[in-house]
Amino acid sequence: CNSSMPVTGYNLEHNYPNPFSGRNTIAYSVPGTTNVRLIFYDLQGRKIKVIDEGMGNPGRYLTEVMTDQLARGIYYYMMEADGFRSARKTIIQ
Repeated sequence: CNSSMPVTGYNLEHNYPNPFSGRNTIAYSVPGTTNVRLIFYDLQGRKIKVIDEGMGNPGRYLTEVMTDQLARGIYYYMMEADGFRSARKTIIQ
């Protein structure tokens, strides 16, 4: 989902709800056409799941994440795009 609002920079927002179980939403923004990757990691830094990957146009995106197959606990999700990297913590209950 891409909004038409102007975006001035890269941004990875906090997921909602948090903590959560099953279904979750992550929002992020990119200021220009770029390749974006969103990845879930466990506390040991192991890649668990690629959430989203591909070219995106400028704008704000909402990505729905299904985590039914992941164990309860603390995870990190990271956004990578054009040298930008940002991570946030999330809890699966």
